[in-house]
Amino acid sequence: MVYTEQFYVGYSDCGADMTLSNTALLRYFENIASMHGAAVGDSPLEVPYRWVLLSYHVCVKRRPKFNSRVTLKSWNRAVKGVTSCREFELYDEGGDLLCTAISNWVRVDAETGKLQRLGEAVAEQYGSEARGNFDSPWIPKLKEAAVYDVEKRYLVERNFIDANRHMNNVCYLDLANCVLPQGVWDKGESNTFSIHYRKASYYGEELTCCYGSEETGATVVVKGGEGDVRAVVAFER
Repeated sequence: MVYTEQFYVGYSDCGADMTLSNTALLRYFENIASMHGAAVGDSPLEVPYRWVLLSYHVCVKRRPKFNSRVTLKSWNRAVKGVTSCREFELYDEGGDLLCTAISNWVRVDAETGKLQRLGEAVAEQYGSEARGNFDSPWIPKLKEAAVYDVEKRYLVERNFIDANRHMNNVCYLDLANCVLPQGVWDKGESNTFSIHYRKASYYGEELTCCYGSEETGATVVVKGGEGDVRAVVAFER
């Protein structure tokens, strides 16, 4: 089952060039995933568990401009053990493909946080589609940069917290963008990027964002107070 919705590219969704930003794009992905869930009886208002992101890999071919309408398609591609794969395709008003993306998720008990094993029942519920834009449904873990050039500290404020009571996945991308040196995105945001989430962050925690530059792009590692890695964000040039 390919779930389809239309989105309006509003002013708050755009960067300085008046095209859709990466953070807004991730919010579109998050929203359509929850819409798909609600459509198949898997709404967080009705079930005792929650879907939690493990990783994203996003490839933007062209960015839609402010005041345009886009069509977003999403489907469950595969289920294995405790992990599920979801893909996305973004189209402009003329039907041209703008972006492809893949994501991996786990499902946890809403009260205990324990992982739930997934099975064929979940694949059937979501009408899994075997097709995909990527060779594998499973995103490999990202490596940290060998050397960090910049470090900044941030406090997890209330506006970072989502319905799962931890820092929302999009906020890690926001923090990564904040630690990038001036001039890195003078020609626009990275069109190919990946995020790997390792551990949840909560209100009141202090996080350290470490930036490292490499030949292939830039890597930002978000760490907790004990130096434990919370997320790794990799931008390709």
